[in-house]
Amino acid sequence: MDTWVDGEWVWDLKWRRNLFVWEADLLDELMRTLNSIQITNANDNWFWKHDANGIFFVKSAYSVVELASRVDVVMPEVSSLILAKVGKSWAPSKVIVFLWQLLQNRISSRQNLFWRKVVRVPVCFAWGDYRLV
Repeated sequence: MDTWVDGEWVWDLKWRRNLFVWEADLLDELMRTLNSIQITNANDNWFWKHDANGIFFVKSAYSVVELASRVDVVMPEVSSLILAKVGKSWAPSKVIVFLWQLLQNRISSRQNLFWRKVVRVPVCFAWGDYRLV
């Protein structure tokens, strides 16, 4: 059982079966990782970082979400003006959604997929090489 010894946390892991030889290195790595973490014998406390007093309020959470979703915070001014005009147009909703994705740089282009680590190699199909489009 894991216990406190002289004010320091000591790991004593018990396994349901004997470890294989190849698992010894993994166990050593696990123990190095666990021992590198400093554990204190103090009570844990919750702290809401979006409030000066550290207390969670629904109002502060709403403010954080609202601020993050505001168009003018996420997008440059020109893009938000374009989006405002598009939103008032009679364009089909799928066109408006496409333009919103385009202005937010959310189109699943090869470059965006590469940056989001969905695609491993940024091959340009038009040129056949590795330049980003």
